Amino acid sequence: MCAFQTAQVASQQGKYLGSLFTRIARHRGEFDAAEVTRADRDEIVSKPFKYFHLGSLAYIGNSAVFDFGNFSLMGGLGTMYAWRGVYWNEQVSARTRALLMIDWIIR
Repeated sequence: MCAFQTAQVASQQGKYLGSLFTRIARHRGEFDAAEVTRADRDEIVSKPFKYFHLGSLAYIGNSAVFDFGNFSLMGGLGTMYAWRGVYWNEQVSARTRALLMIDWIIR
């Protein structure tokens, strides 16, 4: 069983693959001219994927718990707002951020 969150791994893998596919597409002409096999192209343009653990966050009622390596923070209103700030910052679009902010205001 893995000890890390699926969303962190999926997010990092998605960014890695997007970058990898872009690099392969940019060098496609060179690869075709040199007759590089498709299996070897990814190894030429990029290093292997490596997961970097960013920490854990848990929202519990009106408080939160952080765990970022050696730094941990628990409870309190300040911790909850810090958690919300990190969570809000990780949203992918302005629309999602706005909807999230509206939801928090309503609560």
